Amino acid sequence: AMKYLLLRSSMRSNCFRNLSVALTTVCWLPFAWIGQGTALKTEKAFREKINPGGSWRKEAEPDAFQHPRQGIKRGILSALFATIAIYCALFAAGEFIYGRILRGTLEGLVCIVFSILTYAVWKFAAKKQMP
Repeated sequence: AMKYLLLRSSMRSNCFRNLSVALTTVCWLPFAWIGQGTALKTEKAFREKINPGGSWRKEAEPDAFQHPRQGIKRGILSALFATIAIYCALFAAGEFIYGRILRGTLEGLVCIVFSILTYAVWKFAAKKQMP
């Protein structure tokens, strides 16, 4: 009977977690879409500092395509690593809030690992582009 209660409690916890993630996402996305766009000056400063490649407001700024090309594979890989790192950080914070220290610590460690991988991919890509 105790095993059944523990399993049932765990299922409720996972259901609540999934529901809270879904609700947060559903609430966040509309505000991201209807919010004010980034100013062209801010976007240009970002582009010059980070050099993300790709197309950036071709019609507003013709010199936007003067940056060296970056590998799309590295860009996708670093975006994937960064996404995993961010979600792990959020889940780790939630685990700590709910008092599950071990799970929070493990997810925090995964976050750190994927943050380091993201940094390494970007550094490698930057070194490869240098003349």
